[in-house]
Amino acid sequence: AHAPAALVVAPDADPGAGRSPAAVARSGSLSAAVHIVSISRTAMAVAAVMLAHQVGGKAVRDALFLGALPVTDLPRMVIVAAVLSVLAVPVYSHLLAWLGPKRLVPLGFLASAVAHVAEWFWFGAGAVVPVVVYVHVVAVGALLLSGFWSLTSELFDPHSARAQFARIASAGSLGGIVGGLAVERIGAWSTADTSLLLLAA
Repeated sequence: AHAPAALVVAPDADPGAGRSPAAVARSGSLSAAVHIVSISRTAMAVAAVMLAHQVGGKAVRDALFLGALPVTDLPRMVIVAAVLSVLAVPVYSHLLAWLGPKRLVPLGFLASAVAHVAEWFWFGAGAVVPVVVYVHVVAVGALLLSGFWSLTSELFDPHSARAQFARIASAGSLGGIVGGLAVERIGAWSTADTSLLLLAA
């Protein structure tokens, strides 16, 4: 009797087997390009929403402040908000180094949205709420903007960054226009404090 033939287990097929190095390189380049486009579109959407919040937030901030306090208090408020914004930078930088942009930036946007809902809920409790809104928009808004670009810089290589950043900035500019128009319409249809819910969204 013949001895049974030895079982031979073939290794996993190589995805690049039978393909030229140029074809493999083109496939890898195409996959990388698709990945870059996907990240860019997400960043464009985030930039549009973020700049809509920035522009709309400034309009709501001023409307609420001037509706509760005299215009003579505005210069002092601008100075106080600027000082608090500067003082917040070292704290934010420490958190950025500790958590990294990928974790801190989404948490920052979430915390800002929750704060806007709280401001809307407590609106009417006195002049302190418009002051809090003013500081929130000035200080937190600037930090979130900085964090977004820090995160974006990590996602793109230097070669693709220039072209993608131009698209992201353009989307942000368009979002700023839409944000300003949206806040103006809500202010015309409802009270200014209702716009805080739009900012939270």
